[in-house]
Amino acid sequence: MDGEHLIVTCTLSNCEEKIRTHALIDTGATGFSFIDENFASHHHLPLLPLKNPRKLEVIDGRPIASGVITHITKVRLNINQHAEEIPMFVTKLGHYPIVLGIPWLRLHDPAIRFASNTVVLDSAYCLHHCLDAPVIIQGISSPPPEKQTPPPAPAPAGPPLHAALLGSTAFQSLVRNKRKRHGTLQVFSLSLYEINKALDHKRIEEGDLKSLVPEEYHEFLPLFSEAVARQLPPHRPYDHKIPLKEGFAPPFGLLYPMSRGKLKELKR
Repeated sequence: MDGEHLIVTCTLSNCEEKIRTHALIDTGATGFSFIDENFASHHHLPLLPLKNPRKLEVIDGRPIASGVITHITKVRLNINQHAEEIPMFVTKLGHYPIVLGIPWLRLHDPAIRFASNTVVLDSAYCLHHCLDAPVIIQGISSPPPEKQTPPPAPAPAGPPLHAALLGSTAFQSLVRNKRKRHGTLQVFSLSLYEINKALDHKRIEEGDLKSLVPEEYHEFLPLFSEAVARQLPPHRPYDHKIPLKEGFAPPFGLLYPMSRGKLKELKR
């Protein structure tokens, strides 16, 4: 959500469960509405098979990599006070859980103010079927740098947080149980890159090395220099070499899995 797309917050209702999420309003999507397959599965939305599977193409006319659409789901969609029962094609979307396309825009005929990033729902159809009075929806966007609010004061220190490895099935079960007990639950994701960036490790100055390295190892101080560590050593006659066949490209592979203890030591 980088401010370049028109995104609105919304709520899906499935039986008694209310799911807070967001939707992309896409004037380039020719389908009525779409929902991400993994999102629908995670929230146990009802899936109804289509009599005739639908083909989906990307902007240059190629079939989408996720294949044909075989199911739809029907849920209640609330955008602020605007409410409707809506069918959604189930497919793989990636960035956004929900996409509302041109047919949806034609049906509800909203007034979109791109300059202020707002959507006005006031058509005759909406006033008859979806709401009692016109409503203005503010899109989600990042504020300009000059208008950004200062960061909040740090919260008082509390008990330490504990992290644990958890499989996807157990995680989904935990989320469902928490929602049943507390009503609402927010789930966030964080990458190792973002964690490293937040930690903001301080660079060690060259003059501080002597105080950090025991005196008996001071003759090896250059080995602890970050500038030296970023350079490859010179080539030697005994360099290890893996000859490749002409035209062969090694396949990409993920790192091998390591235990929590090994990961902790590697991080240290």
